[in-house]
Amino acid sequence: MRLDEMFTAADENAQSGVYLLGGEAGVGKSRLVTEYVERTERRHGTALVGGCLELVDRALPYAPVVEALRQLVRRLDPAELDAVIGPARRELAHLLPELDRDGQGGDDDELSQRRLFEHVLGVLERLGEQSTAVFVIEDLHWADRSTLDLLVFLARNLRDVRAVVVATYRSDELHRRHPLRPVLAELDRSGRVERHELARLSRGELAELVTAIRGAEPDAELVDEILARSEGNAFFAEELLAAGTAGGALPPTLRDLLLARIDALSAGARVILQVAAVIGARVPHSFLEAVVSSEGKCLDHEALRECVEQHVLVADDAGYRFRHALVQEAVYDDLLPGERAEMHERVASVLTARPELLEARTADVDAELACHWYSAHDLPNALRAAVRAAEGARQMYAFPEALAHLERALELWERVPDASQLVEASYVEIVRRTASAAELSGRNDRALALAERALTVVDERDDPVTAALVHERVARYMWMNRRPFDDVIVHNEAAARLVPEQPPSHERALVEAAFGQQLMVHDRNDEALGWCDAAITSARAVGDRVVEGHARNTRGSVLAHQGALEEGLAELYLSLDIARDNGSWPDVSRAYVNISGALETANRFEEALAVARSGLVEVEQHGLSQCDSVFLRTHLADALFELGRWDEVEDELRKVAHLDAVGIDALHRDDAWFRLLLHRGDVAGAEAVFARMAGYAISGGARKLSPYFEGSLAIARGDVSGAVAVLEKWRTEFDDRDCSLLEEPDWFISEVLTAVVDAGAGRPDAIAPAEALVIALDEALPVDPRFDAVRPHRPVLRAQARAELARARGEHDPNVWAGVAKMWEACNRPPHVAYARWREGEAALRAGLGAEAATEPLRIAFELADAMGAQPIRRAVLDLAARGRVDLGVDPEAAHEKAAASSGLTAREIEVIALVARGRTNRQIADELFISVKTASVHVSNILMKLHAQNRVEAAARARDLGLVA
Repeated sequence: MRLDEMFTAADENAQSGVYLLGGEAGVGKSRLVTEYVERTERRHGTALVGGCLELVDRALPYAPVVEALRQLVRRLDPAELDAVIGPARRELAHLLPELDRDGQGGDDDELSQRRLFEHVLGVLERLGEQSTAVFVIEDLHWADRSTLDLLVFLARNLRDVRAVVVATYRSDELHRRHPLRPVLAELDRSGRVERHELARLSRGELAELVTAIRGAEPDAELVDEILARSEGNAFFAEELLAAGTAGGALPPTLRDLLLARIDALSAGARVILQVAAVIGARVPHSFLEAVVSSEGKCLDHEALRECVEQHVLVADDAGYRFRHALVQEAVYDDLLPGERAEMHERVASVLTARPELLEARTADVDAELACHWYSAHDLPNALRAAVRAAEGARQMYAFPEALAHLERALELWERVPDASQLVEASYVEIVRRTASAAELSGRNDRALALAERALTVVDERDDPVTAALVHERVARYMWMNRRPFDDVIVHNEAAARLVPEQPPSHERALVEAAFGQQLMVHDRNDEALGWCDAAITSARAVGDRVVEGHARNTRGSVLAHQGALEEGLAELYLSLDIARDNGSWPDVSRAYVNISGALETANRFEEALAVARSGLVEVEQHGLSQCDSVFLRTHLADALFELGRWDEVEDELRKVAHLDAVGIDALHRDDAWFRLLLHRGDVAGAEAVFARMAGYAISGGARKLSPYFEGSLAIARGDVSGAVAVLEKWRTEFDDRDCSLLEEPDWFISEVLTAVVDAGAGRPDAIAPAEALVIALDEALPVDPRFDAVRPHRPVLRAQARAELARARGEHDPNVWAGVAKMWEACNRPPHVAYARWREGEAALRAGLGAEAATEPLRIAFELADAMGAQPIRRAVLDLAARGRVDLGVDPEAAHEKAAASSGLTAREIEVIALVARGRTNRQIADELFISVKTASVHVSNILMKLHAQNRVEAAARARDLGLVA
């Protein structure tokens, strides 16, 4: 069994591993994991098991971690526990109060998601030093967002440790938009996990199961009957046997089948099961006893024993749980509406009076109460608990859970009299909190919808300041969803109109700073500076350092963009210090984003990398939204791309690929993906990303994407006239203000120029179009010593344009291209160096200087392109070297194998994709390669995943683009 092998590898060689086990409900995942846990204990390992819990319509944050920590507390003596928990005790006390020995609690200001993840990792590492650790997370399909993020973190960081992480999930629960789906895809692509889908039992396996249960070999009729009804589902089969299917009529549905077994229990046992089903998946003994006693009864211990002995409930150190979630669901659903509401009320009443019975954090108690009061139809208590639960989740940086609770509060608001007095907040305030939680959860679309709702209920005449603040948020969320400029700016104007300039106020400073930011991001820089200066003046007048820092951030970005780089950077670093000193972590993130962006613009890529990485540490330490992570990682990706470190670009992008990003988040992420795929020669992949980006732009209300994307694809397809038409439309008709992603036209002009020259080099009719493009580039990049000094790529693009024009005229001077290459080297841009060196070698051959003159530049070009995986340049250099009889010192077959390895495909998969490209079926592939049809099918599935293809035709196209097949 693979899990046993992973345990051995961890135990003997400290080779940690992560294993994901999927399958439909009842297929046997829990049984397999239970057996694995027992084997772990027999081999003197330490197994910790935690399950994800669902509370009606949401999950508890970090429930598996809490349960695992509780097991450690119960199993280890104080000295052993200290050794394992180590320096994490104070922070982990936020999750498990039992760890708070001195009663002082953890420091809220110090708790962050990143630190929490590092502490969990540290616990596993220290536990593994004593004995091989196995951490099992069950029911991942119910996991909260924070737990999913933890799993991804462990998968990436658990290395060289005697530990194995196993997670189970119901594959039949994963609908198209289920939050677990992108996480599984990300984990698959990481190469750090193994995943297996547990299949249903075959007839032979089912016969073995029936034999094991009954202690004797069953007759064929019984096996056939159970197989027909269970369809190989192990749990269904066991339930059919337990319900006595032989010789009797079978229940028509599984629910009836499950209840048939429950009905066979005593009345006392059924009451206990009903109470347990309402309490939830985990039922502490004292809690169960208190709820039963609330009716004036005593807990019937014999009936409780019956539930355990009949394998309906499972007893453990934490109390009781249903042996299978489907049993709990069936018992719960069988309650009459009145019975269900009454039981929820009893549970909520007991929990309100004695919250310690749940053995959980205060935030978890509030979350439970919110659900129980809601199901009991006690809406005032449900509303109050939901607001408290949201605040508790927010303090733990569990922003998606806070959003869910606040959404419930909004649902209840109109149905609860005097709701504002009950929660001590107005409706508009709760809507604003919900919008903020949505933004911090990366749900920019939902944040906008909520802010727009607040705008419909706030009264500008009675409360103009609050109305102004709502307008400011609407403008921000519109921008984040890439709405047209004219739609955005009207809300900034309204905000500025509603808050008077005098006397100075925090609100006035805030709307001025926000106005300046929106003008800056829409490239109206002179106006932006005026609003920033006004905001700084207002903020200083009232001592508001946070808003002052925000305005200085915008001001610094504008100055850097206008060419005053050092002055702009000084302002940006000052804004970072102000934000950090005042604990304004979103502004800390924004400062890092804009500093790294300014440095990238100046071609200072190594500095930009260092800044972005530092920013990521602080962002993740303080649990900020996926937006912050996406922005910083795309800045990292941009810098790495220009440095030619393209494998690292892919690594960074895959770290955010699982996030359900929308609006500007999704566009920035996919912009980076598009560039990488296109320059690596994966045209089909770039086309798929472009289609996705266009969908984001349309759904977000933006009217168009930058023409760069359409034009670059036209060039990659060989449609030069189409690319020229796109450029002409860009220059004459396009309005950047309404663009979903702002792109400078100079780079695209350069690319079109190269394509035009390639299509007609040496032909007289190609000279005039090339000359026109050089003029267009000069107009886009006029000589300006100030800008050229801080953006050194500008003079290089002009020099390269003239080298391209010479190529169009049939002039071949390798020294010209050598000069361009040296200029690109000074800018530290290896992708452009590779291109220039290729052209230098080409010019040497065309000038008749011989292979010796072309060898060094072509060797440099090939090595750079090969390291980056830039297949178009790589193939062009190899082809030119072959035609010019230039020895690059490269084995063509080894080079092909390296190209295949860069795609992630194995040698066998290369063989398979070659046959797929020739139209072979799985059966034909199996016959030609002497493998089974099932193995061929597995290879094809893996290829589709690795090439990000939806079907075999798309996979074949991408393989051709990557040079993997002819």
